[in-house]
Amino acid sequence: MTATAWIILFIAGIGAGLSKGLIPGASMIAVALAALVIPAKESVGVLLVILLFGDILALTFYRKDANWQILRKLMPVVVLGVILGTVFLRLASNAVVQYVIGVALILLTLMQLAVTYLPKKEALPASGSARRISGIFYGTLSGFTTMVANAGSPPLTLYLLSRHIDVRTFLGTSTWFFFLVNVIKTPFSVYAGVLSTNTFSYALPLIPAVAIGAVLGYYLAKRIDQKVFNILAYVVTLGGGVVLLLA
Repeated sequence: MTATAWIILFIAGIGAGLSKGLIPGASMIAVALAALVIPAKESVGVLLVILLFGDILALTFYRKDANWQILRKLMPVVVLGVILGTVFLRLASNAVVQYVIGVALILLTLMQLAVTYLPKKEALPASGSARRISGIFYGTLSGFTTMVANAGSPPLTLYLLSRHIDVRTFLGTSTWFFFLVNVIKTPFSVYAGVLSTNTFSYALPLIPAVAIGAVLGYYLAKRIDQKVFNILAYVVTLGGGVVLLLA
């Protein structure tokens, strides 16, 4: 590992922390940066370790604000997505994983951009069956993408927005969601070969970067124009996805 590679990983750690400080898109920046300097499969494991640390920090702010009814409905299909992602990681080469991460970053960022910036229309109340189908689709997609690329936020965001919950509940639900999913992913990640003792040699030095990013993100989210940062985050993430596809 060169000094430049460690600097890139440190920035990725700050990005992971920023995502837990509620700056949209920052976790996908971290995914792109990590996959550029270490093998794609190993980068998934490294991000898992540092994101788990970020989850614990985020729970200190939002641990009491989750909608547990939504979480109970989502978790079974999320586990299905995690299992599908595990099979993929077990069978795929580093080159294929890198390609899929690149594609996932681009598609999920475009999905998030659509949710954020397309004109909003007055939604009709969804039927119970429509909500169940939506939960199955987005839950499975979030489980798969978070297992393969630590990029499960856009599908979850789409689903939670469709439930019209208040901001605090949204943040608390997503915080608990990713903490639980990342805990569930841990043994699957060992089986898939993306998490090993060597992973911690990369991840542990990045813990301070995650803490810095989390505190900085919490501070910036209140004081900096969110739209400007979102645009920058999306541009960097899309660029990272393109670089991974071309590397």
